[in-house]
Amino acid sequence: MNVMLLPKKCFDVLVYTVYYQPPQDGAPSDSDLISICINNIDYSFSPTGLGQILVNQNYAAYNFHSGRRDKPFAYSYEFHPDFEHATAVEKLKLCDCYVGQIYPLKDYMQSKAVHIINFIRELIIADLPGYQDAPWPLYDVKPYYEIGRALATAT
Repeated sequence: MNVMLLPKKCFDVLVYTVYYQPPQDGAPSDSDLISICINNIDYSFSPTGLGQILVNQNYAAYNFHSGRRDKPFAYSYEFHPDFEHATAVEKLKLCDCYVGQIYPLKDYMQSKAVHIINFIRELIIADLPGYQDAPWPLYDVKPYYEIGRALATAT
């Protein structure tokens, strides 16, 4: 597997997805906090803090894959909202790319980073055109009490 250190632009796109949900005026600032539940614990993250978690996990995976004992320079992530925006499909692909970088780590499923990426995926999917208008459930389902009544009369 070819493991890479993702460029800052990738992290900016992911972080922006969390903090900017239309309709919202203006760009997010570092004083904006988002709460994400991870392993039944609520965590509050600023854009910079959330981005730093993703950067740190990417560096840990790079070190693991490369077998390096010396760590590459881990930069301090600072969110800046001026970057090229991405489509929903590009964002989902970026999430997959990120997980592809970190998945062989032993604890990746419990890491904050993977929970954050899953949260980002949910935001992207919920924002897809037509998603909110699609019926729930997809097919006509009878309430459980009607099913129970039908089963009781059948016996």
